[in-house]
Amino acid sequence: HRVVRKVPLLGDIPIIGLLFRKTTTVIEKTSLLIFITPHVIRSPEEMAEKTEEKKKEGEKVLP
Repeated sequence: HRVVRKVPLLGDIPIIGLLFRKTTTVIEKTSLLIFITPHVIRSPEEMAEKTEEKKKEGEKVLP
């Protein structure tokens, strides 16, 4: 996005306002990190327990 910095009033004057104004382009870079942890599930009951645990953990982060 562009950022305009200027001297109040003087930067708004046509033609000579260019002397009192500076426009810069700002480029921002963001990164998304996703961490995956595998779990060995040995029974349907253990699957249900892990599912409930993870739901509760998710509710703490995103209420």
